[in-house]
Amino acid sequence: MNLKKIFFQNFLCFLFILLPLFIPLQAFSASVTLDATATIEAAALTATQQNSLNFGTIIISDQESTIRINASAGAATPSVESGTASVSGGGSGLIYVTTNIDSNVTIVYPASATIANAANQLTINNISANSTPSPLNAVTGTNNEIHVGGILTVPASQTAATYTGTMSITVNY
Repeated sequence: MNLKKIFFQNFLCFLFILLPLFIPLQAFSASVTLDATATIEAAALTATQQNSLNFGTIIISDQESTIRINASAGAATPSVESGTASVSGGGSGLIYVTTNIDSNVTIVYPASATIANAANQLTINNISANSTPSPLNAVTGTNNEIHVGGILTVPASQTAATYTGTMSITVNY
């Protein structure tokens, strides 16, 4: 083999393969500034009464009667559970709950509530068992509904009148 040819081949090898390893390459770089932001909002939870709990017009008879509104599965109307009274009209209470985060909301019902007319009183019991179960899966952007019911026992001798009262229902995260 020709010595010039071998030298030339080795020179080409060195030139194209090994030489770039010994010559520093010029590096390019760039910097950028990136903006970062965060908006912090407090969690918001509101509850607003839409409909009152209304046991309707109850016509009493000569014996004690129990009127029930079972709103545990949604809106409900009163029904006579025991006794001989009759009932017309009325319906479960309705509360709208709004929130700015999807969350389970705990509902705290009172054990009982009193409605009265002057010195005469009636008691609504079993409110929790006859209302929307807790917790409520509240979703943003909608009116999440809490339906409120209970059991009202009316003695046979109850004074004929309109009975009113209030109850406190608490919703929280």
